[in-house]
Amino acid sequence: MRNSGFPIRVILGRLIAYRPLDYALLVGQTLIFYLVELVPGLAMKRVFDLLPGPGPVPGGVWLMLAVFLGSALARWVTIPIWFWAQGRFNVYTGTLLRCNMLSHILAQPRARVLPGSAGEAISRFRDDVTDSLFFLGLVPDMPTQVITLIIMLLVLARTNVMLTVVAVVPVVLGLLAAQLSGRLVQRNKQLMQESIGAVTGSLGEIFGAVQAVKLAAAETRVSAAFERMGETRRKAFLRVTLMLQFLQSFSYNAAAFATAAVLIAAVVSGELRRMTAGELVLFVTYFGAMNFVVGFFGYLLNRYHQTVINLRRMTGLMIGAPAESVAVHHPVYLKGDMPVEPEPVRGAALETLEARGLGWRYPGTNSGIADCS
Repeated sequence: MRNSGFPIRVILGRLIAYRPLDYALLVGQTLIFYLVELVPGLAMKRVFDLLPGPGPVPGGVWLMLAVFLGSALARWVTIPIWFWAQGRFNVYTGTLLRCNMLSHILAQPRARVLPGSAGEAISRFRDDVTDSLFFLGLVPDMPTQVITLIIMLLVLARTNVMLTVVAVVPVVLGLLAAQLSGRLVQRNKQLMQESIGAVTGSLGEIFGAVQAVKLAAAETRVSAAFERMGETRRKAFLRVTLMLQFLQSFSYNAAAFATAAVLIAAVVSGELRRMTAGELVLFVTYFGAMNFVVGFFGYLLNRYHQTVINLRRMTGLMIGAPAESVAVHHPVYLKGDMPVEPEPVRGAALETLEARGLGWRYPGTNSGIADCS
């Protein structure tokens, strides 16, 4: 998770450390959710190996079917735990991020408090925080998916090495496609976020200057400018959506390609005649699981690049502060009594204020004021 010197790991690590118990529940649920996926394939292999053909069903078959159903039940029972822990984690860490950004903005002098419009800043407070926390809840999926995929490949290799090697090729291609497209996706998502911010900011400025627009008879020009920004946003959104749908479709269908490749290789090489029905079922079952794992891994890589953009935009609101300060820990008081604030000490009333030779320039320009007294 390196990204051009931006401290993405530091920020994510601080957010995780802010609610360690809730995040531990997320990690535990993720481990169960993926590792239990290994059980159905082994159980179904055993069922097909035990079936003798016509005649009574052996007792071991019923036991394996019970194991199959139990693993599915154990997997889905943990999902409410994930939603509960994710909800708590998002509420607390989201409040922390928003408090840190707002506190920094309110502590700055009025000149150039925001890098853009107020409406554009609101989109960073709302959308960027929500998207970043959604990705953070999915971070445990990455190592767990890798572990699950390795175990699946080892089990399949013990059954048939050649067919396992054939199956790995489409899976690796799917992962490489998701990885190599990361920079392209990130650049286009950055443009999409900027276009969304431009539309949001313009809406705030238009609603705040209705009278000025009417006095200048500029309704047509303002509408045309807003339409152009909306068209830019639409094109950027369509470009990103098309790219992500293509990559996601390629990743999710990698296992389908692997299944077809294995069946063709098994027929051509004669391995199909030497495989038992249980071994064939094991391959097909694990390919379905690998289909989800590989496809979702590509989805997570794309979400990671989006999170980098979101965090950059959030830290961009904190002008002059280090990026890590967006995740500085402090109480957010979502439960219990609010802290008692001390009464402000009022001094003598200001009667006279005199200043001489003041000046200021907008950054990067020669525009501003000079020699004011």
